[in-house]
Amino acid sequence: MNNAIILHNNQQALIALRALEPTTEAQVTKLASKCLAPHSNQPLSEYLSGHNVIIRQALAKQLHLAVGDTLQLFIPHEGRSATRIRLSEKTVTIAAVFSIGLDDFDANTIFCAFPFFNEAFNVKSGVDTLLITFNDASKKTPLAQRIATTLHDALPFVATTHDQHIATLKKTLPNYTVASWKELYPAIISAMHLEKCGIICVILLFMLVALMNIISVLFTLIHRKQHDIALFQALGMPDSTIARIFIWLGMSMVTASSLAGIMVGATLCFALET
Repeated sequence: MNNAIILHNNQQALIALRALEPTTEAQVTKLASKCLAPHSNQPLSEYLSGHNVIIRQALAKQLHLAVGDTLQLFIPHEGRSATRIRLSEKTVTIAAVFSIGLDDFDANTIFCAFPFFNEAFNVKSGVDTLLITFNDASKKTPLAQRIATTLHDALPFVATTHDQHIATLKKTLPNYTVASWKELYPAIISAMHLEKCGIICVILLFMLVALMNIISVLFTLIHRKQHDIALFQALGMPDSTIARIFIWLGMSMVTASSLAGIMVGATLCFALET
């Protein structure tokens, strides 16, 4: 990754040009699924070839760029003296626009292929960062161990399995800088945890309100059915049978409302995902 300047319609912006390998990027990130235009969930190899780049949606709106537009990219190089900088010009084409939902995260990042990056900055290999993702091996572990791991990961301020992997990598590679997402972007991770806790609290409040509504409906129903209850008692029906009727009535209401809520929630989640 290196810095550069882009120019389009007399508008300038300082950007971070990051190179990636399109064929293996899908194994560590979901950048392809975040591309909004021209198509979503397409392989990155269809976008990144030659002088094509992928630009952030916020930056595209700022510079009024669309897929297929061209812009000038100015690459800084060392001049003849230490106080001078030489700029080389490259023309790139916008192949896709992506968005990850966080406006302040990588707002001025442009992705390109490694051949173009090496050519632009006159380097043999522009690799300076390796992204590593750990496979989920929970399916291969026993159920008890999976439950214990889930509870362990759910506890706040406790080292997770990924943190243990990072610590192992730091010990194994002392001459390299090893960092996790939590260490690179602590503010964003904290905001996501806070958002998660807020959503859980809101859902619990909704569940409490729904439970109180169901209880009030049952009390109202019992109050209205006092004459029927008295008639059942006069006919000799045991009190346990009468109570069982209202228990089954309450369970049916809870089941129906829960199924309806699950269907609505699943529909909204599917709509947001697509």
